[in-house]
Amino acid sequence: MRPELTATAIERALAYGNLGKLIVIIDGLRECANEVEIELRKLTIEISEAWAHQDNRIDIWIYSKNLNNNTEHVFRTHRRGLDLSENSIWVEEDMEPDFEEFASLVEIYWNRKVPFLLAGASGFNHLESSVVVRNSLFSNFWLQSLNFKTVDLIEMVFRAKYYNPESVERRLNSVFESKDPIKKAYLFYLKKFWIPKLYSGLTSNFRWDALAQYAFMSEGIAPLVANQNLVSDLGYANPNAMNFRKKPEPTQNHKFKSKLIDGGLNFCIECEKRNSRIGRNLPEVVLNSLKYRLKR
Repeated sequence: MRPELTATAIERALAYGNLGKLIVIIDGLRECANEVEIELRKLTIEISEAWAHQDNRIDIWIYSKNLNNNTEHVFRTHRRGLDLSENSIWVEEDMEPDFEEFASLVEIYWNRKVPFLLAGASGFNHLESSVVVRNSLFSNFWLQSLNFKTVDLIEMVFRAKYYNPESVERRLNSVFESKDPIKKAYLFYLKKFWIPKLYSGLTSNFRWDALAQYAFMSEGIAPLVANQNLVSDLGYANPNAMNFRKKPEPTQNHKFKSKLIDGGLNFCIECEKRNSRIGRNLPEVVLNSLKYRLKR
């Protein structure tokens, strides 16, 4: 519950010229909520209601019960939102999105027939590339648009609780496989990290991102992401942020290094390495592993 960020996010959304309806979603309090959280939620509701009185495009969904399960909360809000508009845009209050640019991509690429998930958090820019969107295995879903088929797929995988590591291995192989010994070693560490990490999407109630990534891999497909970064993280600047993040570095530019695989999927291999969380190459993998062990 971040009242100041919520107010700024509402103002930013209302400034988007093609806004039809703005839904502000406020979850219930956790069972362990302290007095500070109770007051922050109260202020968030008051601020949202004040904006709604000024602009009839705003609706507020206030949930009295916290499910203590973020994955279930995402399911219920996605389905309710998609019932109103099947090509909605979803963004948290601690993110600063480029609504105009992202909405134009949604209009072009939105698809009802197959699972569709488009994210605006590219992480990197490719200023000299003619590619507008690419596929990605590891990008964040901070700014997103998706359809019912995606929600159905992700929820089906979550309910089944069946994890097939071979499907993850096949996808990682298809993007990173190489005869080069150093690159083969890099792929080994990539599998060692991501195969158990994606499993957490099925075992944890708070890893919708890992769940979505695995659900797409299980079908041999991949989400889309804008090829230019269209969202900035503002959570670091707020003392009441739920996730304490460091101030992000300015978005970096690099050359788009295309990796085309079966099914017409097009990845930037450089982006996948940089977003992999283990490092871009084998020396970085070793260094990051040592840093992790020292922290422990």
